Amino acid sequence: IATGEMRQAVAQVEGEFKSMVGQADRLLETVRGWAQLGELDLNDMRAFNRLFLPVLASRPLLNSAYRSEGRVRQLQLVQRLDGIWINRLTDVVKWGPKRRELTWRELSDTPRESWLAGEYDPRVRPWYIGALGLARDTDKYWSDPYIFSASKDPGITASVRLGGTNPDEVRIFAFDIKLLHLSRFISTVKVGGRGRTALLTNKGSLVGVRAPNMRTDDEIRKAVLKMPAESGVKKVADAWERWEAGSRPYSQVQRFEAEGEAWLAWFQSAQFGNGHFIVAVVAPENDFLPAALRRAAWLLALLLAAVAAVGLALGAIVARRFSAPLESLAAESRRLGEMTLDQPISTRSGLREVATLI
Repeated sequence: IATGEMRQAVAQVEGEFKSMVGQADRLLETVRGWAQLGELDLNDMRAFNRLFLPVLASRPLLNSAYRSEGRVRQLQLVQRLDGIWINRLTDVVKWGPKRRELTWRELSDTPRESWLAGEYDPRVRPWYIGALGLARDTDKYWSDPYIFSASKDPGITASVRLGGTNPDEVRIFAFDIKLLHLSRFISTVKVGGRGRTALLTNKGSLVGVRAPNMRTDDEIRKAVLKMPAESGVKKVADAWERWEAGSRPYSQVQRFEAEGEAWLAWFQSAQFGNGHFIVAVVAPENDFLPAALRRAAWLLALLLAAVAAVGLALGAIVARRFSAPLESLAAESRRLGEMTLDQPISTRSGLREVATLI
């Protein structure tokens, strides 16, 4: 029962995760096709916006789109929570670490321009370095999860190399992908009565978790990319510690004690591209006793109590059947011993042994 429920919870999380990865993979393949048709001209920002605004607007999973060229130039499109669209342009040779920011609501609007100060260089971003190092142009690179600087939401970046091997000429495209939706889904996955379901990085940081103290988006944001113990998910932390100590055995039920109660844990790897997450399911052992069996246990206890009561009553009746004629016979014997012979013996019994004595 425990194995079945845990596998079901893992399958739910894996299914949602693979759906997210598959959607991003298909979009990157579409972008690769557009690039081959020459539709991703970095010098034509309006064409870039016309192409990717509907892509981002219709897919809540996506946070932003990037197009980088060579070592120095980058164009980004992202939408704020208030509906305002933003283009951020980087040109390290012309502007140094500054970025040009254009904000607008409709494609037909005249953008408002401002400049962003700060150290930003696309060449040191993990998704850029990862895509640059891909063995083939058909491969995709997935970054480790991190917190998006603007929204403070957890996310991951998937990137592809669109052509070129020389760092000065290479063309790279990337999507920022939100993990909050996945975290929300995980928070709904139930196992047992008090079980915990979690998605973790290979190092053990939380990506999503179902726990009593993780109900709102803000609570999820505070917990993600922290270790389970730091986020207050103690049972997952205990299970992780024991799993690590046991050399990470995947796809098997493990038993451990926590606060005087027996718990069960299951860990499974969820592969994607060049990396993987780990799905963890933790629940009290007692949660897997079926409700029907628990009801049957109560009925059995009541039945045993009834049988015991009937047994005691029958025992008393049988004992009285034996003891009553013997007590009467003993009284008659005393009367005869006292030479009181004027009355016949009145003891009667259906028991052959007692009748013989009479």
